Amino acid sequence: MADPPLFEGLFNRERLADVNIPILLWRSALGGDGVVPDTIDALEQLLPKRPDYRIVPNSAHFSFIAPCPPKLTEAAPILCTDPPGFRSEGVPRRLQQRGRDLFPHAFGVTEDGYDQASR
Repeated sequence: MADPPLFEGLFNRERLADVNIPILLWRSALGGDGVVPDTIDALEQLLPKRPDYRIVPNSAHFSFIAPCPPKLTEAAPILCTDPPGFRSEGVPRRLQQRGRDLFPHAFGVTEDGYDQASR
């Protein structure tokens, strides 16, 4: 999950009790568009298993949309304008790389893509 918007009452300890898969939970430093950084911090505390939790410095909620399509840039430039000192292009690439690193090991898949249990 990258900077998920949280709705009042959507997540609580009881609803999350059975979540036992690895989770990448990355949030923006600044939030925006209804995403409040403190609520993501609270979500992290509700999970029964610690996620790979990261705060992306200088980022806003829409910094996780990259690359921003030209039509969206034209129609809604506020969504595609990075905060000062931040470049959003690298965020999806870092998330993808971290996912590739985390998930195969968590699910018992070898580097060649085979399930260890089936060998």
